[in-house]
This record gives sequence, structure tokens and C-alpha cells, in this order.
Amino acid sequence: MTHEFVPGEMLKGEVVRLADFGAFVRLNPFLDGLVHVSEIAPFRVEQVRDFLKEGMIVPVRVFEG
Repeated sequence: MTHEFVPGEMLKGEVVRLADFGAFVRLNPFLDGLVHVSEIAPFRVEQVRDFLKEGMIVPVRVFEG
């Protein structure tokens, strides 16, 4: 079975890796996506690690790539 992600789709994913510019979130067993630091909160985020930790389940929205 496959799932084609559609722009605007909302889902939950697990944070699998943190970086200075955002977090990588597992969308399915075969695909990780990037949540850019500017999308983490409605205000400026200085340190991604202050808001997200590996293993957290977070809501994400799919954007066109």
C-alpha cells in the first residue's frame, strides 16, 4: 500500500533528528520530511532544541516541494 501526500494534508509524525535549521519528522516508515525552524512556532525560534526533542510526536502540514 502506498500513500501519496497532498499539499495541505495534516498528519502526525515522530521527530527523528534535530538540526539548526529545523527538524526531520518521520512521515511513514520510508519517508522523513523537514519542518523548517520558521514553521515550528508563530514567533521566532532561536534554538530548535528548546521546542522539539527526538521521539516527540508532532502535527505537521504537507507543503509543495
